[in-house]
Amino acid sequence: MRITYLLLLITFSFAASAQKATRVWQTTGLTFPNGFHPFSTGNAVYFNAYHPEKGFQLFELKDQALKQVTRFTNTFSKKEVPEGLLGAQTSNYTWFSNQLYFFAKGKGVESGIYMYNGWAVRKILGCDVMTNDLVILNDKLVTQIGLVQPDSMLYYHIEIDPYLKIRRTINENQAMCSELEVHNGKLYGILFDMLNEIRVEGGKLVYSLVEITEHPTHISALTSTKDGLRFKAYHEGVPQVGKLKDGEVTLNSVNAWYLGDHLWNTSSGNVYFMAHQSDASELIRWKKNNRLSTFKKVPQGATITGMCVANNQFTMSMGVPGNRALYQLNGNRLQPQKFRYIQQPRNVTLLNQNLVYLASENGHDYVFTSAPLLPPKVKDTSFVVFDFWPSGRRIGKINARSLSKKGSLRYSIASGNPNATFSIDEMTGDIRVNNEKYLYTSGKESYDLIVQVNQKRKGSSVAKVHLTVKHETKFDATNLRETLMFFPDFGRANTLNSRQIANGVPVYVYDVNFKMVDALTVQNGKLVIGEYPAGLYILNVRNKENLYQKIELQ
Repeated sequence: MRITYLLLLITFSFAASAQKATRVWQTTGLTFPNGFHPFSTGNAVYFNAYHPEKGFQLFELKDQALKQVTRFTNTFSKKEVPEGLLGAQTSNYTWFSNQLYFFAKGKGVESGIYMYNGWAVRKILGCDVMTNDLVILNDKLVTQIGLVQPDSMLYYHIEIDPYLKIRRTINENQAMCSELEVHNGKLYGILFDMLNEIRVEGGKLVYSLVEITEHPTHISALTSTKDGLRFKAYHEGVPQVGKLKDGEVTLNSVNAWYLGDHLWNTSSGNVYFMAHQSDASELIRWKKNNRLSTFKKVPQGATITGMCVANNQFTMSMGVPGNRALYQLNGNRLQPQKFRYIQQPRNVTLLNQNLVYLASENGHDYVFTSAPLLPPKVKDTSFVVFDFWPSGRRIGKINARSLSKKGSLRYSIASGNPNATFSIDEMTGDIRVNNEKYLYTSGKESYDLIVQVNQKRKGSSVAKVHLTVKHETKFDATNLRETLMFFPDFGRANTLNSRQIANGVPVYVYDVNFKMVDALTVQNGKLVIGEYPAGLYILNVRNKENLYQKIELQ
């Protein structure tokens, strides 16, 4: 009986601390035998699903209302025996000129590029195969297609303007790019595993190979960022990530057996991808400055299935079959999100600033939606630290506040704190010196702390705290007798005050044993005393008069 009670208590505690997910009931009955691959336009989400009475169709989820977009029906010859309702698969979604464009293909369906304008679907161009991308260049929709001929395949480069006028340019290479991407007004593509710039000149399609030192092989996963065109590749079997910027290519080797299929781009300029070893997997963040940082503790063999930004925080779906979850990215940490009553959330995207994803409930897959977490609001900040400060010396406080009425904040240092040089009060956010010996002997000029601020059931936010270290000479005890000779008469007024000190002149604070406590400066005629324990202190201005004054703090 006691064990049962404890299990119930644990279950209730978990449910109370987890988020609530709402099933989109209109999607009940749909199945996803080929996976859930949503495309978000901000106020609508489009996806392909199988309906038991209509086959594979394209659906639109908008304002919690579900609408069937396509009405694909299959036609067969007399010799063919169809196996149930098939419909058509849709893919390569692109939002262009306030309309949805996509590629559709199915048995007995006219394959090609289609357009949906909000009320009707129209076929724009028939084709048998199409490259993986529909991209926008110079206010035109660009792709490459293939047409089956009796004894060959013809390949074309296609440009579609907003008025649906189509320009075809034959590809004399008798091949088409596996990927296309636009960067800085130029079109790039992968042809025969090589990176090329693509232009149409004089009615001909021109490929210009991008020059790369020790050109890698198997280039793929093109993605355009503010900081350059990114891609992944392999050189002599070693996985690499590369960046084309201002005509120059830089390559970074990755310590892994192989990389994930995709590079996931974010508006911040950072790119995320998976790196796999024989016995472990890592999530890599490829920063704007070309540095690679690693997130540990991800499921072995995991893949990224979706990523979106809500409340200025990245939410990512990641995992392997049987072990899938949604994560928030906070600094160098991945925080899994817990949901009530559902399992295996995956393929996350965004609809009107709400999360949309596929998840399992009672063993069946359904589309769910939930409000994004509302993490605390924090600000990056910076402080000055003196290398002689003792352990326990307060440096400053993290600027953070809750965006909800209930719940207290919890603070922790996530990274950037070698040898536990600093500590943070979990409840107040006060940062203090924790290892005075390392602070003084390391010689480091600065620290960049990543502080995580967590609020229960609301998520976490991350603040960057930049600490600049000033190195000052400690009081020289060997010169104590000579220094004491210059002590003024502490009974006299105005022995030492801010009016006698020029702005910016340092004022040193000692305890009665002449151990340095602080270094202050006068600004606008004011000298601000730090937060010291009660006791007797000595102020010193190291000018030619070597003035001192004792102060006593109660």
